[in-house]
Amino acid sequence: MLTGSVAAIRSSLAFFSGEFTTAANIARRAQPGAHPYAIPGLAFCLARALALTGDTDGALDALRTMHDNLWSGPSLPGLGAVDEEAYEGNSAVTLSYLGRGDVAEHHARNSLDLLAQSGRHVQLTGTHLALARAFLRRPNPDPEQAAVADALDAAAGNNHGRTETRAAAIYHRLTANSDWARLDAVRDLAAKLPARRALPSASEV
Repeated sequence: MLTGSVAAIRSSLAFFSGEFTTAANIARRAQPGAHPYAIPGLAFCLARALALTGDTDGALDALRTMHDNLWSGPSLPGLGAVDEEAYEGNSAVTLSYLGRGDVAEHHARNSLDLLAQSGRHVQLTGTHLALARAFLRRPNPDPEQAAVADALDAAAGNNHGRTETRAAAIYHRLTANSDWARLDAVRDLAAKLPARRALPSASEV
């Protein structure tokens, strides 16, 4: 179980460093013989990494593996348990990476329903961000709904610095489109972001 958890952490570090093929390979190698508790988490690591390497079929297959191995028991040491809510939220993330925002929206809303009144602020803000990205990564993007700052509202008072960073990334993507930048919802999002977050970084100018 701990071996699988370590592999998932290593895969995640590679993923957030932009090394998607490495992230996928780490997760894939760890799956055979992995503890049942670790299998769905490794499957998610594989799914999101494959999505960003362009392997749509592989990513969807990994999502099916995650769904087929959901953990219904108590949390164990290592990774957080991948239960039904985690499956829905993680599916929203992966499907957005695949450009299937319309399907990702469905999973994100399921996740939000399961998280209602749970007090799980980290998961709640993460799913709100996934939902915002889903509105942008669909055949017909919906910038107004993407700009709604539910993630920032959910994170308020809970010290989620990474939420501000990710919401700012969504804001910068919205303002890269001159028509979207003039929308009231986008301006409202800027007002909710700390001034330093609302300013574009050098790479985004």
